[in-house]
Amino acid sequence: MTAEVISLGQLSMWYNNLKNRPDRQAIAKVYGLDESVLVSLAHHLTYIRNICAHHGRLWNKQVTVKMIVPTSPASLKLAMNGNAQGRVYNTIAVLGYLMDIVAPNNQWREQIAGLMDSCPLADQAAMGFPSNWKNLPAWD
Repeated sequence: MTAEVISLGQLSMWYNNLKNRPDRQAIAKVYGLDESVLVSLAHHLTYIRNICAHHGRLWNKQVTVKMIVPTSPASLKLAMNGNAQGRVYNTIAVLGYLMDIVAPNNQWREQIAGLMDSCPLADQAAMGFPSNWKNLPAWD
């Protein structure tokens, strides 16, 4: 219940500050992630949220608060672009993975593909999108 009233930043810090690693691991297991990866993702997503909330430029930004690139589950690892650390594509890929867990019938992938198609002048490579991103299993 508390998680519904605290900010994302507070939730991220609360999770990071949990004293017992088994508690963090139990929470991370729900998402199929290691607790150290989830701590990193929570911090990264808080940073990204703050950029968006304050109308900052995100589309081709080199993000300074980087996340640990997950090595598992395989579906998420395959979706990531290891050559684009700090670019928005990996954030979008992680959000797609998490959306499937918290809202299984979401339209995230279709909406992202539609948004990218509606902006033909956007430099997808500058955002870290691999040239074949729509053909990766995570985007089917």
